[in-house]
Amino acid sequence: MNYLICIDLEGCAGVNGEPNQTLGSARDYAFACEQGAREGAAAAKALFDGGADRVVVWDNHSSALNLAYDVFPEECEFLNGVGRMGRFSFIDGLDIDAALFIGYHSRDNTANAVIAHTYSSIEYQYVKVNGVERGEIEIDAFLLGERGVPLIFVASDDKACAQTKAFLPGCHTYRTKQAISFNASLFKHPKRVAAEIYTAAAQAAKAFVEDATAFPVAVYDGPVEIEVRFKRLEFAQNAERQGYERFEPYCGKKTFPTLGDYMM
Repeated sequence: MNYLICIDLEGCAGVNGEPNQTLGSARDYAFACEQGAREGAAAAKALFDGGADRVVVWDNHSSALNLAYDVFPEECEFLNGVGRMGRFSFIDGLDIDAALFIGYHSRDNTANAVIAHTYSSIEYQYVKVNGVERGEIEIDAFLLGERGVPLIFVASDDKACAQTKAFLPGCHTYRTKQAISFNASLFKHPKRVAAEIYTAAAQAAKAFVEDATAFPVAVYDGPVEIEVRFKRLEFAQNAERQGYERFEPYCGKKTFPTLGDYMM
């Protein structure tokens, strides 16, 4: 089995950021990088201990240069940096069987969820796909689904885990923390969280190997309409120049052949 582990940071244990700051500017960014590597390494070790042939780790927070890669099992392969064409185009040809998300977070507009946002905390208030508000967990799962890859495991705060279960009931989840507010959470010792992620990821992989049909891929058939509410008027104005129909001052919408075309 070949697996992809996608690692963001806001959903990791102990990561809360600071008011009016992006995570990269917050005092706990360095810790977030350490914990993201700790949690991702635990998941990778669980996969290899369960018989995985290949584990590719994607460091995908912001500029994608965050993790200490030497804490991972030496069998891992990594992708970082920016400049690719298409959000998941790099896995084409890798023959990935399933994906796991570590450190992902709730979508914007989620009350009292830690650092909730959708791709850009500065630019987007919400992103709707065919009329339904979606976050990074959902959109990335659908992008993987276009390539036939199911999402089998998500580690994040309680609200993000609930959102995952709402649209992918078969996906295994692990709660890294209990969200209290945008910048506060209750969490276990970070090393204890990593140890529990090892167990939870191992269980997800075992269940997938035993019955892959229990983890259906998430996919949209046919064209998708993307509706975005921007946080600033100039962002909506720029989108209008890119072909979005600006139906309200802060809102625009545009139809794409596939979700992947939207994320190019």
